[in-house]
Order: sequence, then C-alpha cells, then structure tokens
Amino acid sequence: MMLLPLSFWYFFGKDKTPKAKEEFSYQEIVEFKQKLTTRWLLGDREGYWGSSQMKCSDIPVRASEVNQDFLKCNPLYLKCIFKGEVEGISSSIKTKHNSFSADISSLKLDSKGRLKLKFTIEETQQKVYVSLKDTCHKKKLPENIYSAGVSEENGELWDNFGREILIDKFYVTKWDYQQWKNKNFSLHSIKDLSPKLDLSLKQQKKYCMEQGGTLLQAHVFDASAFYPSKIKGHYMFKSRYPWGKSSRLPEKKDLCQKMYTLECRKKERKPFETISVSWMGLTHILGGELEVFDNIFNPKRNLKVSSKYLERQSHWHSNLKRAFWDGEELGESHFQPRLDFDVKGVAFRCMYLN
Repeated sequence: MMLLPLSFWYFFGKDKTPKAKEEFSYQEIVEFKQKLTTRWLLGDREGYWGSSQMKCSDIPVRASEVNQDFLKCNPLYLKCIFKGEVEGISSSIKTKHNSFSADISSLKLDSKGRLKLKFTIEETQQKVYVSLKDTCHKKKLPENIYSAGVSEENGELWDNFGREILIDKFYVTKWDYQQWKNKNFSLHSIKDLSPKLDLSLKQQKKYCMEQGGTLLQAHVFDASAFYPSKIKGHYMFKSRYPWGKSSRLPEKKDLCQKMYTLECRKKERKPFETISVSWMGLTHILGGELEVFDNIFNPKRNLKVSSKYLERQSHWHSNLKRAFWDGEELGESHFQPRLDFDVKGVAFRCMYLN
C-alpha cells in the first residue's frame, strides 16, 4: 500500500503480473496524477463544450447557459470523459507504459464532499483509489493584517499569518446542497445551479460543518471585500466598495458587472459568473442575494442587505452596511431593521481553516 500526501489518495493491490515490476513505477503514478489533476482543475480546456464533439448525457445544461468555471472540479465532466462521451479525449488516462481506466460505478461523494473514484491499471490489473477535492471554487485569503467591523473606524485588528483560510468563491447552490444531502451529484436542470436560499441559519451552519468548514465569518468576508491598505498608527482605511479605494458608485454602463442591483434584473445572470468581484476573487460582494455570516465581533450585524432587490442608489450598497437576521424564517419580523422589500431567501457560503 502507498499513500501520497496530495489532494489524492492512492492505494495499490498486489502486482498481478511480472510486467508490473518492469513497467510500473512511482513515476507512472506522478504522471497519472499530473494528468488527472490538470483535467480536474482546468475542465474543458480544449473548448469542446457546446460543440458536436461533447455529448454529455449527465449534464442537462447548455454551454451558453453557464460560465465555463462550471466544468472545473466537476464530477459530471469527469464522468462524461470516462464514459467516452467527448470525442477527441481518451476515456482512460494514459501514461508512458500504462492506461488507467475509471470505474464509473465507483464514482461517489464522501461526507466531506470529496469525490471518490477507482481506477484500474489495465496492464497490471492493480486498483488505484482516488480522492479529489474541489479547490477550483475556493479562494485563499492572502496572509495579512485585517480590520474587523463594518464601520470606517478601525475596529478590531486581526491577522491570518501562518493560517490558510479558504473561502467559497460563489454562493452555495442547490446542487451543492443536493450533493451533500443525497450523496450523489445528479443534475436535473439549470435551476439546480442557482443559490440555495431556503435554509435556516442552523441548517446552513450544519452544511458548512459537514463540508469540513464553518459558515463564512463576517470579519473574513470584510477582509475579502475591503480593498487592502496599510496601517497608519492604529488606523486602517476600509474602502466603501470592493473594486478599489474610490467612494463613487460604478457608472451605469459598468453597474451590472460590479454590482448586480434592481436595475440589472433584465440582464441575464449565468451561474458561476464573476460579478462584483473583490480584490482577492470573491464574487457578489455587493448586489446579488442577501447573504448571512457568522459575526463573532457583532452578532447583531450578520446580514449583507445589498442585493438585486434594491436600486443602485440604495444606502445598503456599501461594504460598511450590515443588518440582522435571526436565522429562522423570512418574515419581516425576523429582520432588524425591518426591510422595505419582500425577502425571497438568504444565501450563504462556507470558509475552511487549515
């Protein structure tokens, strides 16, 4: 048995043939790992999606309906390849001396959302068990000193030196939740790729915990949203908007890309589209859906109200504005202050500490 400290775990059975000792080596596994990693992380790098060369029966979504990021770290895309449904891409992974064939029936998700898959080395009949992590849709918060709090005042300073903090790039979707709850990754329609908005705060926290993380904490979201600046004395400037140090709203021509507001409702928004991106790569910092956090510094300020339900000039469209949701239901009495629009749901995302 062999264990490599990577995003993958490999376990090997006994050699079945003399040929194994001659042609099977650690270098073969390294080559296999590199090719599988590239395919997992980069997705459709050939650009076949949407053409006659790619006919994936398990992906009921057209290429024009979703951003290309969808196929990165996507178990359905791997399944499509290993079933031989992409013309021009081998259904097995070939190294210098060996071919690794995937056992599609072994494709499953574990309790932490990692993809489990078994391969067979055709020449030796050895089994290779692989565990794949979704690192495509998470962003790493750079090590730095940050300021907690949603006011222009300094607030609490904190740092993440020596700690890796990963944050979901996008909202948790219905498909994400379905994969975790049902332990399968069947996709029924494009609607499954929309944000999961109907969970209580307790359910959201449970989901993140089961993924090996926690509900995104407000001060970590702030760190990803405020354009970074140097500390002067005991003061750290915190930008009002995520796209720079300017205090101006975006021009109307740039509005829907920087901040998806009520004015943008007629503009198509694709799943996995990068809208309102912060300096370190998180999406929907402003606009989009209402989003809840775990605010350990100020529990009564756990809700980003800036959303697609509000016009461009709303005072809620700012990094510095936060409200409170009790995490139970969506009626007006569950929000403080009471919101002047009907809340259709509350989005969330997770963070992971290493």
